[in-house]
Amino acid sequence: MYAGDRYVGVLRYDPATHGIKADGILQNTLPGGWTMSQRDAYPQAGDLDANGRTELFVHTVDTANRHV
Repeated sequence: MYAGDRYVGVLRYDPATHGIKADGILQNTLPGGWTMSQRDAYPQAGDLDANGRTELFVHTVDTANRHV
């Protein structure tokens, strides 16, 4: 992992901990027919895992998607 590397994480709600957990972490790619809406918001969450990079949350308008 280097500064500038692109990683994508798919997050979902974890009912066991009442938090979120990663469903998958991918580098430089996101397979499937994924789209990003201009109406989505990407607020910064700070460095949650102490790896030196800021995490983002995705607030989407797609209520049917269980991963965001």
